[in-house]
Order: sequence, then structure tokens, then C-alpha cells
Amino acid sequence: MSIILGSTLIVMLMASKPMFRNHLFICGCAFLLAGLTQKKELPWLLYLQLSLVYFGAATNKIFEPDWWSGQFMHNWLVNSQENQFYLSVSALMPEMLFAKILSWSSMLIEFSIAILLLFRKKHLLAVWMIILFHAVLYTMTLFRFGHFFEDIVIILLIFLIWPKFKSEVYINRNVRPFFRPLVGLYFLNSDIEYEQNQVNTDPYWLKVKSGNRVLFDRGALIFLLKFTPNFYLSLFLFDQLIRFVFNGTIMHGIQISLMLIFLPINFGHKNTKKIVLDAS
Repeated sequence: MSIILGSTLIVMLMASKPMFRNHLFICGCAFLLAGLTQKKELPWLLYLQLSLVYFGAATNKIFEPDWWSGQFMHNWLVNSQENQFYLSVSALMPEMLFAKILSWSSMLIEFSIAILLLFRKKHLLAVWMIILFHAVLYTMTLFRFGHFFEDIVIILLIFLIWPKFKSEVYINRNVRPFFRPLVGLYFLNSDIEYEQNQVNTDPYWLKVKSGNRVLFDRGALIFLLKFTPNFYLSLFLFDQLIRFVFNGTIMHGIQISLMLIFLPINFGHKNTKKIVLDAS
């Protein structure tokens, strides 16, 4: 199905120059390469595609004199977007300095991401650079370049390493009764088993055991969310809803708040610990 979808998109866009859009072409390539990827292998084709996206973006800019001088960025943010943030900050600096900073930082960041994506050990750094780069860009411009923003966020799921062991979920009895079946329905996953017979004196409301790791409360909830397809479908539907209900500033504030939930910060007691397994 992915091969059919990807091929259809690519052929349709290549057949009509007026219809061609980069963000749609990326979707077509992602579908096609996903279909050509074996289930039990790393999606290296998609890693290479994402690297190529950023390498192409950097090289397209670096050969344009208007990007060296900052003129392109200045014209886009002033004449096309009338961006108040840019106008306010650039007024405090020498002429075109802020435009040059934005232009050269964009090229350097995109080129760095393209290189880092080629090395598996650097994928975590590359992912955070992508998230922060586009979050800052979107914060400043409130512009998504079609649905390129969503494309990149969805493609980042290829870096999610799925647990190799079936996860066991324990819900404390003190949690309201209606919450337990709700969790079971929302986190519907064949790799998860549920156990609700925890004693009332346990100091946590949620515990997850996965392989040699045990996670509690917030850490356990984040773990379940990361490996639950329903969560990503919910985010997509919620994103579409707030785009129509709220204006750009409020919408972006809500989206950034959701992203902050997943920052690797512990609140209170530790959210995870490792179990030492008996070698016997």
C-alpha cells in the first residue's frame, strides 16, 4: 500500500509542473521508501532521504548570493511576511545583520543535520536539532511551508526504537475505576499486557516493566504514549482542530507546550530504574 501511495504521488507531481510541491514530493518519497523497507531492518532508505532533504536545502541556499548577503531572508520576512518579530529585532542591529545571522545559521544547521543523519550514533542529536530548528523557525514565522512541518515531524518516528520485549503495565487500585478501562482502550497494543492487581499502598499510580527497565508515573506514561499509534493519531487530529479554532499565536503556544512534556526532565522521584537480572 505504501509503494502504491508513494508511486502515485510521485508520478502525479512529476507529470504536472504547476502541481509540483516539495512538501508533497517528500511525502511520496517517504511512502515509497517505507514500502521498500523490511520490517525487521533499520529504515536506512528513510534515513538517507531525510539527510538528502536537509543537504538539498543547504546546497540550494549556499549557491545563492542573496542568501550570503541576507537579502533573501530580509525580503521574505519584511515584504512577503511583514514579520513583526524580525522587524523589531533587526531595528536594534546594524542593517542586514540579523538577516545574515538567520541566513547563515539556517545553512549551517541544515548542513549539520544532513551529516549527522548519516551516523546512527548521532541520530538523537540530529532529531533534537531538527525539532528545535523547526520549532524556532515556526515560532518566529508562524509559517509551515505547506505541510512540510507535519511531514518532518511524522518522518521523525523512524528514529523511535520499538521495545524488543512485551511491556507489562500495572495500574494502582487507587486510580479511579473508570480510568483503568480507558487506559486499556487507548493504549491498545499487542505488545502490552495489563495487570491491575497492585496493592493500595504502592507510592505510584502507574508502573511499566519493559525488558530490564521499570518506569513509574510520568516516565511510564511517556513510555506508553511513545509506543501507542493512537497517541499520534490524536496529536494529528488535535493539531487540525486548534488550527481552525485558535489564531496562530495561541495555536503555537499549545503545540510548544505539548512538546515540552517529552523533554528528558525528572520531576520529584526518579521515573525509571534498571533491574539487575540474575545471570542464572
